[in-house]
Amino acid sequence: MALKTCPSCKKRHEVNTLLAAKPYLCECGNRYILNPVVPDNHGAANDAVHNPIADAISSRIYKHSVSLIYKKLNGSEELSSGTAIKIDDKILIATSGHSLKKAVKQSMWLIPKIGNLDQSRSHIKKCFKFNHEAGKPDVGILELNEGIDKISNLDSIPIKSLYDSTTGDSKRLAFLCGSPSDYITLEGNEGKVGHMIRIFMPISAEAWHSVESSFPDQLDVDRHIILYHDQNTVSRHKHKSNLPPNPAPHGMSGGGYWQLPPRNIIGDKVWAPSEVELIGLQSSVSGDGDFLKGFQIAWWIKLVSLAYPEYRADLEEQFRRLDLFPDLDFDEY
Repeated sequence: MALKTCPSCKKRHEVNTLLAAKPYLCECGNRYILNPVVPDNHGAANDAVHNPIADAISSRIYKHSVSLIYKKLNGSEELSSGTAIKIDDKILIATSGHSLKKAVKQSMWLIPKIGNLDQSRSHIKKCFKFNHEAGKPDVGILELNEGIDKISNLDSIPIKSLYDSTTGDSKRLAFLCGSPSDYITLEGNEGKVGHMIRIFMPISAEAWHSVESSFPDQLDVDRHIILYHDQNTVSRHKHKSNLPPNPAPHGMSGGGYWQLPPRNIIGDKVWAPSEVELIGLQSSVSGDGDFLKGFQIAWWIKLVSLAYPEYRADLEEQFRRLDLFPDLDFDEY
C-alpha cells in the first residue's frame, strides 16, 4: 500500500500499488494515473516540459528518427515511424512489422525528421519482418540503399549503442518519438510531416495484470513494454502551429522508445543526456486508449541477427538474451 495525493483537491488516498496501473478517479472528479512508481500526477514527466536535460535528449532523438508514408493504390496514405540504425556500412530503419507491406520498396516514402529526400525514387533496398498476425513480435527492418546518409541529413546510431532494458525502467522517464497521422502534408513527390516526442513513465511489470484486459493478446514480460497514455502527457512538437497539440497516437507505430541507461545516472543527476538509448518500438494502442504497447528492442536485434547471419555471433555476444530467443521464421520483401 502507498499514500498518493490527488493533484486537484490534495486529498490523500491509500492505494494498493499492485492494482494502480489504471487511472484512479478521486471523489473530486479528477482522473489520474497511479503507477506504483510514478510520482503523483506524473510529477517527473510534467517537470520535464521545461527541463534542459529533456531538451537535449529530444534534440538527439529527432536526428535519428524518420517518418514512413505508405502510398496505397487508392491514393490514400498510411503513416508510421522509425529510427535509423547503422551496422557496418548498412543503414537500417527499425520500425513495426505491421507497417511494412509487400509493395514497400515501390510504395513507401522515407522522410527524415531533419532534412529531405527526393521521393520520386525508392530509397529502400530490402525489407524484413516477423509475421505479427501469427503471434510473433511486431518488429520490422528496412535496409536503405547505399550512400543515403550522404544525400540527406539522416543520422543513424550504431547498433551496438542500443540498450536491452527488458520492460523499461519504471523509475525513469521514457521518450517516444513518432509522427501522428494528423501531422501529414503531401504535395506531389514532396512530403512534409510534423513530428513529436511524448514523455512517459513505463508501467512496472508487477502492475501489468491490472491492464491486461485492455489488450486483445496476453502481455509478456519477455517481449513488451507498457506505457500509460493520455492527452495530458507531456509532449514536444516540431510542427506548424495550426496542427493539433495533442493528436491521437496513430501513425506513431514503429517510433522509438528511448531512455537513459542506469550508468548515466548517479544519484538523481544525469551526466550526459546525449547518451539516451533506444529500448523499444511502438506497436499498438489499447482498446480503451489508455495504454501504449511496444516491443523490446532485443526482438528487433534478434531479427537483424536472423536476416544478416554474418552479424549473429557478434550480436549474441553483446546482447546475451538473444541466445534465449527462438529462431522465428520471418518474411523478406
